[in-house]
Amino acid sequence: MSNFRNYNETLHVNIWSIDFEVDDWDKKPMDYGYILIYNTINSPLLANLTLTPGTGLTTFRWLNKSNYYYEVYYQNTDYSKTDNLITSNIITRKDKLNLTQFYVNQSSLSVGSNNYLKEVIIYADYSNSTNIGSDTIITVDISLKDITDHLISFDIEYWASDKTWKAIPEESRIYEIVNNSDTLKIELFDKYISHGFKVKVNFFNTTQSNGFININYTQTTHEYIKGKMSKLRIYALDRSEERQPIENLIVKIQNGTNGDFIVNLSTDDTGEAKGNKNDIPFWYFHENYNFTLYFYNALKPFRVSQSDYYYDTYQIEAYNYTLDDTFTLIFNVSLTLENYKSRFQNVSSRGDLIWEEIMEFSVNYTVKEPNQIWKPIQNPDYVKYKFKELGTAKILKSGEMTDLANGNFSISVNSSEFIASKSYIMTVSGHKIGYVDPMDQKFQFIIKIRSIIIDFFNYTSKEVLATKKIPEYYGGLINISLTYNDTIKSTILGDKLLTYSWNYGNGSVLKDPLSSNYYYILINTSLVSDIGEYNIQIAAQLHNNSNINVLNGSFSLNIRSRPTLLNGTLNILHLSKELYISGNYNFTFNYVDLLKETRISQSNETTYILNKLDENFNPIPGETSSGRLYETSQKYYILDLDTEILELGVYSVTISFVKKNYESKVSKMTLFVNKRTFNYSLSTSTKFSIESGAPLHINMRLIDLNNNSNPIINSDVYLMLNGNRFNFEDKKNGIYELQIYKLSEPFFLPEIINPDIYLIKENFITEKIKLTIFIEMKEIFPGFPTFYLIMILISSIAVGGSLTTYIYIKRKLKLTTKIKNGERVKGNSR
Repeated sequence: MSNFRNYNETLHVNIWSIDFEVDDWDKKPMDYGYILIYNTINSPLLANLTLTPGTGLTTFRWLNKSNYYYEVYYQNTDYSKTDNLITSNIITRKDKLNLTQFYVNQSSLSVGSNNYLKEVIIYADYSNSTNIGSDTIITVDISLKDITDHLISFDIEYWASDKTWKAIPEESRIYEIVNNSDTLKIELFDKYISHGFKVKVNFFNTTQSNGFININYTQTTHEYIKGKMSKLRIYALDRSEERQPIENLIVKIQNGTNGDFIVNLSTDDTGEAKGNKNDIPFWYFHENYNFTLYFYNALKPFRVSQSDYYYDTYQIEAYNYTLDDTFTLIFNVSLTLENYKSRFQNVSSRGDLIWEEIMEFSVNYTVKEPNQIWKPIQNPDYVKYKFKELGTAKILKSGEMTDLANGNFSISVNSSEFIASKSYIMTVSGHKIGYVDPMDQKFQFIIKIRSIIIDFFNYTSKEVLATKKIPEYYGGLINISLTYNDTIKSTILGDKLLTYSWNYGNGSVLKDPLSSNYYYILINTSLVSDIGEYNIQIAAQLHNNSNINVLNGSFSLNIRSRPTLLNGTLNILHLSKELYISGNYNFTFNYVDLLKETRISQSNETTYILNKLDENFNPIPGETSSGRLYETSQKYYILDLDTEILELGVYSVTISFVKKNYESKVSKMTLFVNKRTFNYSLSTSTKFSIESGAPLHINMRLIDLNNNSNPIINSDVYLMLNGNRFNFEDKKNGIYELQIYKLSEPFFLPEIINPDIYLIKENFITEKIKLTIFIEMKEIFPGFPTFYLIMILISSIAVGGSLTTYIYIKRKLKLTTKIKNGERVKGNSR
């Protein structure tokens, strides 16, 4: 089992945050610009920061170092030079870490009952009680030290942009009477725009508190950049009393010193000259510029009226002006606008037709100057078209018409891009800078609906589907054949027009590559969220709207649960397993998709319930646990019952496998947790001989075959002989050793003894090993025991002693006889 813990770690990174603010000379935020950041002047680019429109702000955050080099650019795609350097500089980091210490016994305010309040107010650079500067506070580290008798509370407020103090309630503290010190770290930058902060420490004191408050805070770096460029607003008006704005006039601007072209601006309906891509007036650097005006590709003289005391009353063709501040120029041009015309003529259209037919529209774009005839326009900026449903504002299709030369433009559109039986309007508009725009040309048309008849067939047999209810397993692909005919033209429609739709989207009706007279639908049933019956609707449609009236165009699809196997079993999987106690054993399950013969992964539920059973195989109340199986990278499911901690006994396990839209599977398992068994090997057999008087030495190795043949240690191993116990020595590596230095010695005959060896360990079956030991008598030489020699010696001694006694007695008898005979002789001689 794996144990997971969650840890929260605060990382303090050494990052420098630089806030850039870029304005023009008149303190207007730069809307079109960016900043390039480098480590040094000649080093690779670090960052490209876009200035925020409307504010001219951006922020650079990177490694804390002494300085960075930056370049500020003005970017405007209307100008001949798109990217223009405003300024460059090196920004150097100042010491932004501020360390301050305050003694609480100085300037504390008594609030009664020995309670005191110490307030500390600190402002960011360039801010005070009446002013808001550009720098803001990032973090505040506060250390309260030795404030006796004890702390009561802590609060902090920040100095907001509206010049009011606002509370930060989540940083407030209430202390116990045992607290006289604390350390706080307060992050302000991400939550609050703080131009200062106020610390309020309330404490209880009966004498004089000598504690102090240490405050360390950091603040932002703000780099303000003011570019030497201004906006020049230019208006073109006619010289009539009404001073009408002149639209589409070109204002050509060149450098007044070297004549380099800078930009062509065009006037809008208010007469103001602005960019053609960016709708802003002339916004450029403080330099000298030349201005000329063009209309209908001809240079137009004008007079200038300015917003200062300089005024040129003469009509000129070019005007020179030095830009050094925001300013307005008004150019009065002598034009009779009614004599400058543009129009679309020779228009044609083919719009009222049956859905899917091609619509064609064409126009001829011409212009006319005073005292000249109409002529085709050359190279207009655009001739655009747009389609709308009549009475609505939504544009359904738009683009530019094809230029066929000599002012002729056309467009061909397939009516299948629209919805049948509705009315539409197509609008054509044209534009060329320096010319009056023509009046829009409008075409109104209706697209007629089609009707088709659908018949459905079995894809394989091509038999008509009478019931129109088709069964299919979830996750399968099903093909349905069909035929259809156009009732208006009596022709078969192209398969690209027909689609099918249901709860889970739509798809195309395709041409059957194997049967030329048939089409087919391919449906992926794995798209459904739930099994069940779904209606499939056939339609000729685009944009989810019907363009063709489909007759008989639907059928039902009955999507069923996908069949499965569990470890090769179709029904309930019954398992029985015998385990040894303390053994770690996991069970592997193979949950398989029967149709694909592939393993099923990411099941919605893979759980088990474990019950311990009594002797009658009934669940024991309170002896139940449950959990989840885990899935391997090979998509097997592993059941880990923590068998290593299960007690002896019998258990039932119910394992459930559930995946949405698949057949669920259940396995019933009976689990027997048995005692473990010893596997031993002796240094000798269980029957062996030993010489009388010799020591008995036995080595035994114990291993657990059911635990990777690991050695068994800490077992109680001993030998019992004649009521005496002899313990084996545990060598702590599975080896047990017995040494008996001397056994009893038989005297008359060899002896047989039958000691028993006992193997005992908790959770193991006790083993008893019977030994048969033959104790042999010692031999003088092979085959001749010492006992026989002793017997011979005893016999010899006994025979020898008897013979000696016999000889001695005999000799005594002989001597006695001789004496008696001598006396008899001697007596006779008298």
